[in-house]
Amino acid sequence: MIALAFLLKPQDFNVEKETNFATAGVSADASFQFAIAPVAKAMIECLQVEILDLYYPGFTLSLSDMEKRSEVDEANIASLLFKGGISTKNEARTRMGLPALEAAGHNFIDGSST
Repeated sequence: MIALAFLLKPQDFNVEKETNFATAGVSADASFQFAIAPVAKAMIECLQVEILDLYYPGFTLSLSDMEKRSEVDEANIASLLFKGGISTKNEARTRMGLPALEAAGHNFIDGSST
């Protein structure tokens, strides 16, 4: 019943065995946008109003990453952050899911280190 309220398909929670793998990614993205993101936003708003405003007035909760990104998007962002001198090699590799390097991984693109 809860899944129907969020327009989730049976494939999203492995009820159906027949799956068209060509459209599975699109279905998963739609499920994220219509089910997970709205619930997460509602929880954040409730946390802000019910907890933070009561106990810590003036403090605001801000989450900047509410949209799902593909592995290619993550790699592109990591590359841009490294090339822009914002993150180190290891930070970029961690963002892409790769293991960290030794001492050279703590360097920025210009060779300076953290």
